[in-house]
Amino acid sequence: MPTNKLIKTDSSIGYGPSWVGVRADTSDNTLVYNTDGTERVVVTTALTQTLTNKTLTAPVLGAATATSINKVAITAPATSATLTLAQGSSLVTAGAYSQTLTATGTTNVTLPTTGTLATLAGAETLTNKSIVAPAGATSTGLMITKRVLFTENAANTVHTGTIALPAGAWLHDIQVTNQALWGAASAALDVGDTADPNGFFAAVDCKATDLLVGEVLSMQNDSMWGGKEGAYIVAATGRRGPTSTNFGLYYAGGTNILGTMTVGTPGATTGRTIMSVTYSVGEAIAAVATGP
Repeated sequence: MPTNKLIKTDSSIGYGPSWVGVRADTSDNTLVYNTDGTERVVVTTALTQTLTNKTLTAPVLGAATATSINKVAITAPATSATLTLAQGSSLVTAGAYSQTLTATGTTNVTLPTTGTLATLAGAETLTNKSIVAPAGATSTGLMITKRVLFTENAANTVHTGTIALPAGAWLHDIQVTNQALWGAASAALDVGDTADPNGFFAAVDCKATDLLVGEVLSMQNDSMWGGKEGAYIVAATGRRGPTSTNFGLYYAGGTNILGTMTVGTPGATTGRTIMSVTYSVGEAIAAVATGP
């Protein structure tokens, strides 16, 4: 009999040192063959079968189902999910801890090249950071400066700049400077708040000698008032600000800081005046009462 040949049998497999018997198992429609006394099942390309102790070299898996690969456990989603890695990239973790990334919508985040991410609520120290236009005018503890540019336009007789102070704000300073003198017949600036529109500075001539280019009026410095101070600022008593509802530099109820430029016979476009307002909303700390 030829050696190393397949021999068909109907129901059983013969045994021999150098031949293989093959039979059809009609119970599950598989082929069973014998190698040196051990029955083995032939793997097909279409049937669902369980493979044990197999090594796959560079397999193309397609829509594969697996619970772990290379000791990495895989949890199947309820329906579907996609993991996409860019060409040449690696997803590497450090530290034997679990990481959970929670998304509330489609997200596209650019991560820094190195460093530690900060959180919303954690107590952390930030270094070398610039906070630009923080959200909300009541950012606790931050010094906030806002400015208004008054621009001469040869048409309008009144230019109004408004900067809102939130409740609980501390007014640190109001400063005014001219970038260019106004060319109309007259240009006078009042600076105050909602209660008194010229409480800080009154009728500052922005066309001539009251505020030449490069000169600065400062609410905090009585040597920089130029004789144009309003009722809110008094050098002799140290008064700064209102005395009702809001008190001095503390605007308990909030207000608007107003700059009002009144122009007589407009006809030029040269004038440029800047009003700057600096304030903060400090953290509220209650005093401790002691004693009898």
